[in-house]
Amino acid sequence: MKHLVFIDLYASAIPFYIALYQAIKLLGYIDYNKAFLDFSVLALKYIKNCAIAISILYAAGMPLFYRGLA
Repeated sequence: MKHLVFIDLYASAIPFYIALYQAIKLLGYIDYNKAFLDFSVLALKYIKNCAIAISILYAAGMPLFYRGLA
């Protein structure tokens, strides 16, 4: 049961690092005064989708976490 919790936590690291990469790209766009182009909007959409994915993974893992503690 504990292995499933660890798998869930490690699976949430994947969208986190994707969002982190997109945030770094977004900061680069802002640095080059390209903050309002389609590239920036696409990076923000990726960050939003990764945040949703992380939230879903954590919500799905909560019952596993609480069952593992009991």
